[in-house]
Amino acid sequence: MSGKVVAQTSFGETPPRVSIAISACNEAESTEECLLALVENSGVDTDYEVIVVNNGSSDWTHYLLHAFEGDLRVLHNEENLGFARANNQAADIALGEYLLFLDNDVIPQPGWLDAMVRLADSDPSIGIVGAEVVCAEMDLVRHAGFEFVNGSFEPVSSAVIADDLDVNTARDCDMVPGSCMLVRREFFAAMGGFEVREQDGVEGVDLCLRARTRGWRVAYCPASVVEYHKESSRGRYERVKENLQRLAERWQECFDTRECLPGEVEVEPCAEPASVEFFQALDISLPSRSTDAGFADGTIVVLGSVADEVVKAAAEGSGIDGPRYDVQLRADLALGEQLEAVRQDARGEFMVIIAQGVGFNSAVVHQLIDCLRREPKIALAVPSAAGAVRGSGIEELEIPDGGLLVFRQQALQAVGGFDSRFRSEAVLSEAGRKIGRQGGQIVRVLECVVEGEFCPGSGIYEDEFESVRSLVEGDRMRAMGDNDVALDAYRNSVAAKGDFVESIVVLAAMLMEVGKPLEAAKQLEQLVKLDQASFQAHKYLGLARYQAGQVEAGRASLQRAHMLNPSYVEILVNLAVLEWEQGRQQDAIDYLERAVALEPDNRDVIVNTGIMQAQAGNEAAGIALLQDYLDHNPRDIEVISALADLLIAKGDLAAAGELAARLLAFDPQCRVARTILEKIGE
Repeated sequence: MSGKVVAQTSFGETPPRVSIAISACNEAESTEECLLALVENSGVDTDYEVIVVNNGSSDWTHYLLHAFEGDLRVLHNEENLGFARANNQAADIALGEYLLFLDNDVIPQPGWLDAMVRLADSDPSIGIVGAEVVCAEMDLVRHAGFEFVNGSFEPVSSAVIADDLDVNTARDCDMVPGSCMLVRREFFAAMGGFEVREQDGVEGVDLCLRARTRGWRVAYCPASVVEYHKESSRGRYERVKENLQRLAERWQECFDTRECLPGEVEVEPCAEPASVEFFQALDISLPSRSTDAGFADGTIVVLGSVADEVVKAAAEGSGIDGPRYDVQLRADLALGEQLEAVRQDARGEFMVIIAQGVGFNSAVVHQLIDCLRREPKIALAVPSAAGAVRGSGIEELEIPDGGLLVFRQQALQAVGGFDSRFRSEAVLSEAGRKIGRQGGQIVRVLECVVEGEFCPGSGIYEDEFESVRSLVEGDRMRAMGDNDVALDAYRNSVAAKGDFVESIVVLAAMLMEVGKPLEAAKQLEQLVKLDQASFQAHKYLGLARYQAGQVEAGRASLQRAHMLNPSYVEILVNLAVLEWEQGRQQDAIDYLERAVALEPDNRDVIVNTGIMQAQAGNEAAGIALLQDYLDHNPRDIEVISALADLLIAKGDLAAAGELAARLLAFDPQCRVARTILEKIGE
């Protein structure tokens, strides 16, 4: 049922600048702590109101809110309607120029509110502002906004100290979480609010991505700091992994700065959601577990066609409380596949890998693990080689080298483990590269020295390592803006290892970006050969072929992708666009109608279908579809504007005027409404 307002604060003739909306389902103690901190730390410069939605709580939340009566506006729902619906309810009754959505387990710090408002006021194109989120349990910055890379939501500067330069710089980012998010009320109405089809845990992310497609900025405000207690909202994120996958498929091609094609990098999702709820990526802020033995639980892996007995004996006496695996280098089985099987079977916090030719020294391993324990942001540590110029401390690496590596198991888990297509020890460098891409730190501990010399056991090691090295170089050059050098590096990576999926998709995406779709199509043809059953490979091959002017081939690839995954809406939309641009209007509409049937709440599909129908001569059907959408989303300004244009073109000026009146009732200064009235001559 809809919420009922049971208390309301009067602001006289001057509305507050900010309406703070808090959705609470149980966790009354957290809600109380949040409200008290809000009152204490919000200052006096910014007028605000507080709206709390009691979202089906069964504990003493009702009595807590009653105690605050007169200071809050409260909505009571008989059942938990979810984050999106509850906050949309609050927005519907909000009076402020800005809406600030705040989770009930977030603790605002002094000056938080004024800082967010100042940043939003500085530029009217800023639609969303997020705060710096710190982990209350560990006194570390949890994140400073998120970026969308390689199918996952990566935190900016996770698990760093508050003085870190990266977290003290205001910047635009792909997204900020809905746990503390300031938005312009006009913008929120234009977006139609939070999409209720997004399940708990990703609604804020989705709103940010929709905002950016419409030209709004999403900004991170370092001067606004809030604490987050990760345990309180555990139930809210039960389906986050499933929902993140859907968001990755839907949005990655728009915002991934690597332009990696979603769904093609062979990454196994985590068995459990990462502790940061908004993304499936490395969260290295968790404390290490300790044991009385002095070593955390771990696993030793010895690589070699004939594992050295001395290394085995030393490993057995290392004090690591965990199993040891002796992995043989075989011609008929990729090393990556073997190591991944070991990883999935292994237990403990660390995985120690010893390759051929490297002498094992338990003291060195102890030093490396101690380094990982002291610095939670370090995910992989290696020693110095004998004879190398050394010093003290640590040296950061882009990719690891050498034959003794200590991985944090959590880091391996977060990136999906080892790539089963790598046949040589270069799989270790590739695992390190992925960890670095996810925000984990790779270091060489300078005072740790390992004897012996790493001797790769496979002749293909050099090619595979060169492929990884070239991919890293391409990323670096691209970040510096040198696209030509980056392209050459990506080409070299693919040439060195023709079945390296990530290199292929990164190269193809960049080729399309710089206007070379024909070469991109050739690369994607190789991807299809590697996995004929991948609907994503066929889909992107179809897009590349169509962009290259190969219409029939592009259509065939997209149709193949649709056959492999008939319920994937984006493919239907791609086919609709192709057919529309080829003048086959009815085919385009048919595809979109099938997409609407699969996702009846998909705003973009509904709107495009309605507009296409009207332009194809079926005005009544198009108008009816948009009107039905607005019945459920009455404040979506963009759709109202599109519908008004269709009505005006049809000659139904009265209906268009009613739409303008609806907007003016909500916002007397609404520019869209006044534009509609000008068009109809009022």
